[in-house]
Amino acid sequence: MGRSGAVDTTSLSNIGYGALTLEKEVHVMFVYVLNQQGEPLMPCSPRKARKLLQSQKAKMVKRTPFTIQLLYGSSGYKQAVSLGDKI
Repeated sequence: MGRSGAVDTTSLSNIGYGALTLEKEVHVMFVYVLNQQGEPLMPCSPRKARKLLQSQKAKMVKRTPFTIQLLYGSSGYKQAVSLGDKI
């Protein structure tokens, strides 16, 4: 964005912003998580997964889709997930 407040669509510093609006585009990515027994848990953010892997509290199971498995006991909390709107 220049000093005038107008959005410059040709600038490399404009990456991640919508060309027609000033709102930042959000790219949501999740990492799939398995508990110690291999059962699925709620997905986590890539940052959380990176921290778990670096502290050796999790191991990588698959690259595509990126999946980690916890090496410690967890509460096993899962939320109900729905796809789309209910009519």
